[in-house]
Amino acid sequence: MFAKLITSGVFGMMNSGAAYIAGIVACAVISYLVGSFNFMAGAAKKANCFPDLVGLIKAIGVWRAIGLAALDALKGALCALLGLLLMPGDGYVGVCGLFCMIGQIFPLYSKFKGGGAGAVAVGVCLVMNPIMALACLAVGFAMYAVSGFISLGVITFSCVFPFLARRLPLFTFVAEETRISLVNAFLENLVPIALAIAVLLAYASAIGRMMAGDEPKMPLFKKKTQINL
Repeated sequence: MFAKLITSGVFGMMNSGAAYIAGIVACAVISYLVGSFNFMAGAAKKANCFPDLVGLIKAIGVWRAIGLAALDALKGALCALLGLLLMPGDGYVGVCGLFCMIGQIFPLYSKFKGGGAGAVAVGVCLVMNPIMALACLAVGFAMYAVSGFISLGVITFSCVFPFLARRLPLFTFVAEETRISLVNAFLENLVPIALAIAVLLAYASAIGRMMAGDEPKMPLFKKKTQINL
């Protein structure tokens, strides 16, 4: 029973077209509602700053800001795991993650005014494909270390992931040539691209500021001031 639940999901065990549709709707609605609990946006409202990592670092400090980002990443990972519980195949993991990101960007509980969804994207991708996500995270971190722009690191991570996500797939639960397996295969390839597009849209203003030279840098290593004696 437990093995079938893991491979088929709650709605997949019902084995009907109506159940699959209900499962997709449940994935989308639940993930959006969970994603609307935007930890970074809530803290930014209290600190009166922009609800992204850079704004929070300046307002409340590095470690508190990173802690809030970690909570948002955990939220994305939990929503992605929900996809495994409800539906068969990793395509639905991505669906849950995508709607969690939409909730992060347009939170229901904050009058649809959220912030960047980079932390959520990291959590989702780590569940979808941990090995490739870690590789993309290394690339994104390297880009941040070179440029000093946190936003550029997040954007790099999100844009590289779709190219690597299918190189070493983790979940292969749906093997038969059925309609649901075809839908799952379609989602496996589409959702990582949709995740990247969502991040690009969420960071559109940051991209504009970087192009204009107005985006503040957060250098990884601060230059030491040389004192001449």
